[in-house]
Amino acid sequence: MRIYFPTYRNCYVCGEKNKKGLRLKPYFDNGFSCIDIFADSLYSGAEGSMHGGIIATLFDEAGYWAAFAETGKNCVTAELLIRYKINVKTGIQITSKVKVIKADSRIVYVEGILVDKDGQIYSKMKGKYIPMPGNFKDYFKGDEGIQNLDIEKFRDKLE
Repeated sequence: MRIYFPTYRNCYVCGEKNKKGLRLKPYFDNGFSCIDIFADSLYSGAEGSMHGGIIATLFDEAGYWAAFAETGKNCVTAELLIRYKINVKTGIQITSKVKVIKADSRIVYVEGILVDKDGQIYSKMKGKYIPMPGNFKDYFKGDEGIQNLDIEKFRDKLE
């Protein structure tokens, strides 16, 4: 069952009010933080191929939400390793799927894949995220949606 994450309105990846952003909707499904995207030619590097930086962005965002789901904290990326296996052709739907492998008080370790609807894996990632001190909401002051979020109730839904 999909459970959509709260989004910060100005985020480049998920911000619904960011007119120049991607406006994607990250969600939690079966232990994975996921982001779906249609590989539009707008996201090309070379003609007919999705730009590797967009792929990295999808992994980074999905990794962030996986770390948030684990900790309930705002997290920052410490390390992101991507193995680009197969070129992503434009014109297809793909999904970034990331899950937590291990977590302690200092670092959340994640792994993920970029996959199409048929299960073809295009890229793999490993990442490390650092939970930030303080309250999650303090990092998003002025965002009504996040300020009204009951983080513990939301995280309970993910279990």
